Amino acid sequence: LAKGDWKSSQNLIMSLPIWNLLPNKDIVKDMVKRKIQEEGLRTFLFTYSQYYESMSLQQLATLFELPENQVHSAVSKMMIQEELNASHDQPTQSIVLHHVEPTRLQYLALQLADKATNL
Repeated sequence: LAKGDWKSSQNLIMSLPIWNLLPNKDIVKDMVKRKIQEEGLRTFLFTYSQYYESMSLQQLATLFELPENQVHSAVSKMMIQEELNASHDQPTQSIVLHHVEPTRLQYLALQLADKATNL
């Protein structure tokens, strides 16, 4: 999922033999597939938002095989929860990403984390 390859994750999880033990397995599998797609979208946005200035809702919907309104909803939730610094541009049906420089404290915390990792 970290690379945006949600289909491989989905195929791996759907190939597990445990699904045969569940009643109503098709309903559960559909729900799990949809969640994998949504989390793939979220992971993609977390990972690659720093490299983009804007993203098309239609392109994200196509990439993750989700309806546009579901992509819009997922992105909106991320914005409300302050997980993604962005805004919707309604005329172009895109997401405009806002790049925020870390504060001095955040910068120092990142340096400390890097040094602790190297130990």
